[in-house]
Amino acid sequence: MIQLFNEIVLGLGDSVEVLGQDLNFLYRFKSMDYSLVSFSPDGCFLRAVDYVNEEGKFIFRELDLHGAELNNQTVRLRKPEDGTHIYQYVLSPDGSWLAYKAVGDFGYGAASAKVQDVRLVNVDPDVPQAPIQLTKRGGAGSPFLRWSPDSRYIAFSDTDAAGINQLYLYEPVQEKEYQLTQFDQTMSEHEFQILSWSPDSKKIAFSSIGEHYDETGFHMTDIGKIGIISLPDFTMKWVYLSGFENPVYYHHYIPDDTTTYWWSKDSQSLLIPFQIKLDDSAKSEPYLAWYNLKSGAVTDILTNNDFPDVDSFWGFPLDGIDIIGFYNTNNAIYIYNRVTHQTNEITMKYYLRESDEFLVPPYKAIEPGMCRK
Repeated sequence: MIQLFNEIVLGLGDSVEVLGQDLNFLYRFKSMDYSLVSFSPDGCFLRAVDYVNEEGKFIFRELDLHGAELNNQTVRLRKPEDGTHIYQYVLSPDGSWLAYKAVGDFGYGAASAKVQDVRLVNVDPDVPQAPIQLTKRGGAGSPFLRWSPDSRYIAFSDTDAAGINQLYLYEPVQEKEYQLTQFDQTMSEHEFQILSWSPDSKKIAFSSIGEHYDETGFHMTDIGKIGIISLPDFTMKWVYLSGFENPVYYHHYIPDDTTTYWWSKDSQSLLIPFQIKLDDSAKSEPYLAWYNLKSGAVTDILTNNDFPDVDSFWGFPLDGIDIIGFYNTNNAIYIYNRVTHQTNEITMKYYLRESDEFLVPPYKAIEPGMCRK
């Protein structure tokens, strides 16, 4: 049996379940929005954030993995954001800052609104807060807001003066903003979809989806590119996956907003999900590739053919990116060890759905029982 040391969280739409080290059921939080839950940096408890629009206040709760409330505090805005929808609020890992998106008019949902702003407040329960506006042109768009693991930066998107989507960082303590990308008109129709920080907070991976022109001026539509930006010099490179026709992004796209890129514990490798179109139809073949940043080599790869019985091939990491899980929309989870190529199947006590999401703790050196009193 593959040994797991971390508890994980399973989001079931309107509830959140905590699963133990052998994926057994530990506790269910009823009526909890999974998208507003995160682990503490040490992985020992959960943080839940909610917003009460009429009163202009955020409510923060800290909960242990067995349901007990450890802390509860309220942060108030100086005035409610009347006529504005607040969503996607993200707490910094150290609990000092809260970033969120604010939209006015929207049709099919807040995420589809054309104008989206990013705002930031200091987590101080004693002083009503005046939000800091980070976006200048309402271009927060698709990507989820992402804090660096060291809480130094919040990453977000905005449009520049030419209307092109760019990536930005904001450093709250120093009150500084940094523009990470300098895209020109060849990227005028793209948008960001995925942002993923390395565990050491020195790199950020992103996906760019939409219309692009390659180096020869060839026009491509509905494709995705993967980029990596290194700090502190903000150098950027596109990812090429060796073993495929280069550049692989001519043929692949990222499946949805919930997909991400997962980093190795040493921040030197990425686990990248992608798809290659089989023909001009909508058919495509899903892949998972382990990519080494230093060598630029694909060190391992899986296809859906390796796990023909799984319904959700994109998986989720259980211990770095060397042990990953796949699940069926029935009651089975497959755990795969990339190093030993060992696979275990765990039968759950309930059926999983395609909309269910897994949340794993931050990478850390953890021993069994370290979170328990």
